[in-house]
Amino acid sequence: MEQLRANSEEIRDKLLRHIMIRRTRTEIEQYYHDDLVKQGLSFPKLGAPEQIIYEFDETTDSIFTETIAAIKDFTYSRYKPLTYLKDAKRYATLLTAQHNMGGFMKGILVKRLESSFYAFRMTLQRFIDSYERFIEMYKNTGEVWISKKVNVYDLLDSGEIEKLMKMVEEENGFHFKTSDFKSSFIIDLNKDLSKLKYLRDLWDSVNVDPKLDTFINTLENDRKLWGNKKIIFTESKETADYLEKNLQQLYGKRVVAYSGSSSAALKIDIEESFNPKYAEEGNDRYDVLITTDVLAEGINLHRSNALINYDLPWNPTRIMQRVGRINRVGTEHNHLYVFNFFPTAQSNKHMPLKDRILEKLQAFHDTLGEDYKYLSDEEVVSSQKLFEDLTANLDAEEESSSPELAYLAVIRRIRDNDTALFERIKGLPKKSKTGRYSSRVSGDATITFLRKGALKEFYITGDRTQQIPFIEAVRYLECEPDEWRINVGSTYYEHFEANSHAFDESLVQEDVIEVGKAPLRGNDLRVANVLRAMQNEPTFTGDQEDIILRLLRAYENGDIPQGITKAIVKELKVAQDIIEAYYVITDLVPDQYLYERKDAVLHTEGEKQVILSCYLKEKKE
Repeated sequence: MEQLRANSEEIRDKLLRHIMIRRTRTEIEQYYHDDLVKQGLSFPKLGAPEQIIYEFDETTDSIFTETIAAIKDFTYSRYKPLTYLKDAKRYATLLTAQHNMGGFMKGILVKRLESSFYAFRMTLQRFIDSYERFIEMYKNTGEVWISKKVNVYDLLDSGEIEKLMKMVEEENGFHFKTSDFKSSFIIDLNKDLSKLKYLRDLWDSVNVDPKLDTFINTLENDRKLWGNKKIIFTESKETADYLEKNLQQLYGKRVVAYSGSSSAALKIDIEESFNPKYAEEGNDRYDVLITTDVLAEGINLHRSNALINYDLPWNPTRIMQRVGRINRVGTEHNHLYVFNFFPTAQSNKHMPLKDRILEKLQAFHDTLGEDYKYLSDEEVVSSQKLFEDLTANLDAEEESSSPELAYLAVIRRIRDNDTALFERIKGLPKKSKTGRYSSRVSGDATITFLRKGALKEFYITGDRTQQIPFIEAVRYLECEPDEWRINVGSTYYEHFEANSHAFDESLVQEDVIEVGKAPLRGNDLRVANVLRAMQNEPTFTGDQEDIILRLLRAYENGDIPQGITKAIVKELKVAQDIIEAYYVITDLVPDQYLYERKDAVLHTEGEKQVILSCYLKEKKE
C-alpha cells in the first residue's frame, strides 16, 4: 500500500497535474470566494437524498419472492451455449465471455424487476421469444448459430435491451451442429423456457403498481416537487415510456421521455426547455423529463431543481453523475432535491422501516451474487453499504484534489496586494539559495529544483538522495514572511552536488543496440510460419494477438531452445485448426521467452538549469 501511494503521488505530480485541472467546490468557495461574490455566483445546496418508500401487498410480495427465487435458479443456457459444447476446449478463450453473458442476462431481469413491473413483463416476453426461436432452430434445422460479439456494456447503459436481444440473436458468428452439444443443453433450454412462461402467467395476475401509485401521490403532495421542473432517471427505456404515458394525467404534454433511440431534434427541444442558456428564446415545451442515463452527462439541465432516481442506482457514484446535470454554477435555485426509490413490504410492518428496506435490497443483492460486478463499476459489498451510500449527504466535504491551489492562492494574494514583493520574487536569479530551520528533517538536508527542457524535478539529499514531488517540496519550503534565513554550511555544497548528479543520472540515454538476425531454418521456420498465419486470423483477441507477436519476435531473435521447438512441431501435426495450434505453442513456450528488455529513452533539450536550492537544518524543540 505504501508503494501504491508513492506511485499514485508520482503519477499525479508528473502527469495528471500537467494535463488535467480539477477543483472541488470547497476549494473554489475557499480560494475564489471574492470572484464568486463579484460575479454573483453561488453553489446550490443538496443535502441527503430523500426516500420514496413503496410497499408490496402480501400477494405481490409473494409473487416477487417467487420471482427472485426463479431468477436465481435459471441456467441462462440460451445465452451461454458454448459452455455446453462437447469439445469446449477449442473455444476456451470465449468461455469466460459466455459465462459473463449469462450474468448480464440475470442482471437484466433483476434490474427490470426493480425498475417497474411493466418493464419486467416486457423483458420476460422478450426472453420467452428468444428461447422459443432458439429452441425451434435447434430442433428443426439441426444447426445452431451463435453470436460472436455483442456490445453489452453500451446497450445496458443506454437501456436498449431490445437492441441487445436482437444482436444476441441476429449477429451470426459461430456455426455448429446440434450433435456438437451435450444432451444437457436442450434440457436446460426447455427448463428455462418453462420457468419463464410460468413467471409470465404469474405476473399477468398482478394488476397493481404500488411504485407508480406511490410516485404519483408524492408528486401531488410533496411541496418540493411543486412548480419547478423535474428530471426522472431510469435505466429502462420501457419504464421511461410507461412513466411518460402515466404522468400525462398530471402534466399533459409538458412531460417527455428520452432514450438512446430518441431523435437529435428531441434532444434540442429538451435542452431549450431545461438549459438556462435558452430560457429567453421562448421554446420552453417541457416541465418533466424522463430519461435513461443517455442524458446523465454532456448536457446542462439546471433549470430543474428536482431529480428522481426511479430505479436504484446500483453504482451510487452514478447519482453524482446524474445530479451533475442540475448541480451547476448559474442555477437559479438555492436548493436542489434528490429522491431515491426503495422497495419494502407490508407483510413485515412490525420491523423497523430501514430493516424492511434492507430486506428487499438484500434479496436483490443475493440474487445477483457473483454477477454483481457486471452491474456496478464500484463493488458494493452489502445491501447495508448500498443503502448508506444512497442516503448519504451529497454535500459532504470533498477531498481536495489540488493541494497546490492553496499555494497558488498565496501567490495570487501577493500579486494583488504586495506588488513590490511579487516583483522581487519574479526577479530572483537562477541558482538562488537560502537556508532555514525545519521540523520536517532529521539532521541536515538540501532541496534543489532543476530543469532541462521540459523536465522539471525536485531532489532532496539528507541521509540519501531522492526525487520528490512538487507538493512535497513546497511543504519543505513554505515559511512565514518574518522568518529569518540561516547561512548554508559546507554540507550544503555536498548535498547540492548529490542532487545535481542524481538529476544528470535521470537524463542518461541508453542506446539500443541492433544486431543482425540469422535467417530462420528448419523447425524454427515451421513454427514461425504458423505464427505468421495466426496474424491473419480475425478471431483472436487483442491480448492473443500481442502474444503471437511476442512469440514470433522470440523466434526471429533465436531465443527459443531447440528442445521446445521440436516438441511444438510434433504437437502441431495433430492440431485440427489454427486456434488449437495457438494453444499448443503457448502451452509449451514458457512466459520468460515472451518479454524482452526495452531501454527507456528520455529526450530533453536545452541546458540544465538550477532554479533554486534550500538548505534545511533540523529545528530543535
